[in-house]
Amino acid sequence: MGFSCKVFGHKFDGCKCMKCGYEQHDYREHQCIKCGGLDENFLKMANIEVKSIMANQKALYYAALNNPDRNVRIEAVSYITEPSALVDIAMRDRETEVCEKALGKIGDQSILSKIAGNDAAGYMVREKAVERITDQPVLIDIANNVNNNSKTRIKAIECITDQTALSSIVKNGKYSDAIRIKAIEGIKDQEALVDIAKNTGNDRWVLKEAAERITDQATLIDIAENSTKIEARLTAVDRITDRDALKRMAENPGTEDAIISRIITGISDQEVLIGIAGNESRDKKIRIEAVGRITVSQALLALAENKDNDDSIRSAAAERISDKELRLKACEAGLHKWEHDVKRCRMVCAICEKEGEKKHSFEKIGAGSIKNSVVYACRVCGKQDEVWEIE
Repeated sequence: MGFSCKVFGHKFDGCKCMKCGYEQHDYREHQCIKCGGLDENFLKMANIEVKSIMANQKALYYAALNNPDRNVRIEAVSYITEPSALVDIAMRDRETEVCEKALGKIGDQSILSKIAGNDAAGYMVREKAVERITDQPVLIDIANNVNNNSKTRIKAIECITDQTALSSIVKNGKYSDAIRIKAIEGIKDQEALVDIAKNTGNDRWVLKEAAERITDQATLIDIAENSTKIEARLTAVDRITDRDALKRMAENPGTEDAIISRIITGISDQEVLIGIAGNESRDKKIRIEAVGRITVSQALLALAENKDNDDSIRSAAAERISDKELRLKACEAGLHKWEHDVKRCRMVCAICEKEGEKKHSFEKIGAGSIKNSVVYACRVCGKQDEVWEIE
């Protein structure tokens, strides 16, 4: 004890003197009512007496709620058996370890369910409560009925294994896409996934997620050809590897352009691509897209030489011919590859060197002879041109 404290007395802040550090606790039932600390002298006693202290649920509850030392609170929780006290501690403590310790001692599924659905509890507490639940009906109830708490519902869905319940959540249009997609991730039953892909609303991401989890080729083909949901069909097409099925869809005049475009993107089968490019009933953009994937020069030349085809399709086909002799034949069909020959002031075919129209490299050199006119001159050959310009 310091001299100042001997003369003038201690100056306590809680249980500790601010001047000399002396501690003075006010123990009631082995627990300080000021700081919540347990009486160390009692803790050093024989095991029977220590157990007696630990049997005092009220003191332990007070320590678990109020002691500033996290380790003390965790230790106190380890001896608490009263469910209501454990729930209160889990809901109120700000330290993750303390909350987890309290929740880890709660086994009653109905109590855990109430914690999971209580908005007053933090998300971490609700999540840990859900993780402790093993009863499927309880988890399903949380997933379906917890209000304004999508994270807790998603956590419950992660723990659900009941395929029928998961399918029901997916088909319920009142839930967000995030919740429904999480439910799809837990579905292993292929028939359930097919049912979702074929019969669930028009929610793009839900349909896409369901179709992506289907593995059977026959099923994917069935969805691609017969489903009324375009998103499911598009995703199914992406996963089909059956060449004959893709070809059949490509040749079907009733197949939408969006599906055809996806077929083009996902395949390299030249026969299918050539068939799409040559199909005059198809949209011009789709046909050009198919041309862009064709590598067979003979097929490209045939498309280029066919004057019934749109000029843009013919030009696109000619551009992709890699064989020089065949490319010259495309030139004979009038499909030249024009480039500007600056030195000759003319467009010249890069393939057959045929000269095309004149093209000068004009630059402005001054005002013209009439009002608002400007004179331009070719910087190569000197040809001049006077142009009237609007101010």
